Amino acid sequence: MGIKFEFFRFFKLNYYSFYTKKEKIYTFIHTTTAYSLVGLTIYLGYSFFNMWNEAVHYSYKHYVGKEKQRKELYEKIRSARDSGLIPHSELPR
Repeated sequence: MGIKFEFFRFFKLNYYSFYTKKEKIYTFIHTTTAYSLVGLTIYLGYSFFNMWNEAVHYSYKHYVGKEKQRKELYEKIRSARDSGLIPHSELPR
């Protein structure tokens, strides 16, 4: 008879060592999940703040552009009324 292959010859397993290894794995998974969730919360908070800031900035730039166009239009209307191209407004001032 040939040499018998012993798969578990170097791997001695009893219930206590299995339990401690299992608990170490569970602890690792638990801490990894906790740190990942904290990191995800921080990332989403930063992302939300950055997106909000960009939206406010875009709205402000749009508002400033509209006010600039409005001011230019009023200046053109005022100069046209002063030069007599269009009649003055009938609304009281």
